[in-house]
Amino acid sequence: MDCTNVHKPAIQGGKVYGRGTCIEIMLICLMVNVRGFANARDIKPAESLTTASLLDASLVPAAKTPTLGAFGNDLKMTPQIEITQANVTTAPSELFGATVKRSAMPIGTTVSCTIDVEGAGFSEYGQHELHDVKVTVLEVVRGNAAWELIRAADASNRPPNKGFDYILVRIRFEYSRQGSQGDMPYTLNQGCFRLYSADNREYAVPSIAPPQPGLIGKVFYPGSSYEGWVPFMAATNDNPFLFYTSGSVWFQF
Repeated sequence: MDCTNVHKPAIQGGKVYGRGTCIEIMLICLMVNVRGFANARDIKPAESLTTASLLDASLVPAAKTPTLGAFGNDLKMTPQIEITQANVTTAPSELFGATVKRSAMPIGTTVSCTIDVEGAGFSEYGQHELHDVKVTVLEVVRGNAAWELIRAADASNRPPNKGFDYILVRIRFEYSRQGSQGDMPYTLNQGCFRLYSADNREYAVPSIAPPQPGLIGKVFYPGSSYEGWVPFMAATNDNPFLFYTSGSVWFQF
């Protein structure tokens, strides 16, 4: 209803209202508003929800107390981890307090696996190809025999640290294309082969010139195969394991 112009009759619902009627209606509206405001003062504000009310013990079921030191420094875990291979010998070790069960290949065993080879490509992520490789540990020379070969390879090579032995591993590495994959080359760097102690500690790589032929640094193209020495150094009383990182394969000496 339009009551802004009181000089004109107002039409509402098919009825005509005069000036007096409009004034009465305005007074009634004013009274209703005043009464509503008075009633609003009597309304109590709603109680705010606090953290205490939300966590009322009568509303929230009691949580079960963790057992076996599930949190903090009391955490104890003994999961069994195993790398599965066929016809291998198993060697247990410790990894951060967890019992590790390795499956390692013996000397003379050829292991076939697929690796992801990364190279330059059109995008910032490069290009990836899958290739098949075969890895065989042919020979392991340790102790004085290894030191004699290393000393003869380069006069600047120094003897092993006290309590340690040099270990020379002769490896045959074969690289081939998988299916319709491309011809991307693959370089064997020192990080491809790592030596771990029986209790799963990685040994540092010795800074020496290995006997020839060396395998580290060789570039492989599909169809190529090389044999060469890879040098390591380990504690004299340790029986270490060799790990080929790209293929996730263990070898036991």
